[in-house]
Amino acid sequence: MANPAVDPSIDGSGNIGIIGHLNQTTAGTFATVVTLASGAATFTYPHAYTSTPVCTCSPTSAAQIIRISAISTTAVTVTSALGTDTQQVQLIVVGNPS
Repeated sequence: MANPAVDPSIDGSGNIGIIGHLNQTTAGTFATVVTLASGAATFTYPHAYTSTPVCTCSPTSAAQIIRISAISTTAVTVTSALGTDTQQVQLIVVGNPS
C-alpha cells in the first residue's frame, strides 16, 4: 500500500508531487559536484538526453563567476571567469522535453 508521506503522487494533469527528498538512485544521475581544472570541468551524463537539458551550476566555495559554457544532450561544461580555478561546482541537470 502506498504511503502518501513518502510516495510520489500524480494528479489528473500529470503533475508529480513529492513529499520528502528527491534522491538519485545512482550518483550523478541528475546532480553532481565537479572539480575545475584550469578553470573548467565537463560532466558527461550517464544517459544521453533526447533534447538539450536545462542545467544550473553553483560554486561550492569561492565567490568566483561560474558559468555554463557548453551544454549538449550528452555533457555540460562549466568555466570560471578566472580561468585558473580548481574549486568545486555543483550541477543540476533536468530533462527538457521541448
